[in-house]
Amino acid sequence: MGSGSGITLALEACPDIDFTNDHGSCLFTVTVHRKPVGSSVETGAIEAVSPNRSEKGSEKAEDRLLNLLKDQPTMRIADLAATLGISTRAVGKRLARLRSEGSLRRMGPDRGGRWEVLE
Repeated sequence: MGSGSGITLALEACPDIDFTNDHGSCLFTVTVHRKPVGSSVETGAIEAVSPNRSEKGSEKAEDRLLNLLKDQPTMRIADLAATLGISTRAVGKRLARLRSEGSLRRMGPDRGGRWEVLE
């Protein structure tokens, strides 16, 4: 995922978003329309676009990360990031948190090693 790819994902996930791109002024405007109070609001699309924004979304990404590493313990951070749709930095932060919590351990060297899920 490259710079600005979040806007494209948001536009695909939420058709109610208005996007105005003003190249001349080097500005863009994104308008997210709120649902009327009392209506049901789907949050799944928002969590998929920005998993770092809420604790709930973060937990889901961490669960997905652990499940990936259970199935493929030799996955690289770049591959994890691409699969989860988040940055390599976000993957690194989640891995560090899971390691400090005792849920995950790295076995062997950085190259050629593997992840061990401890749950």
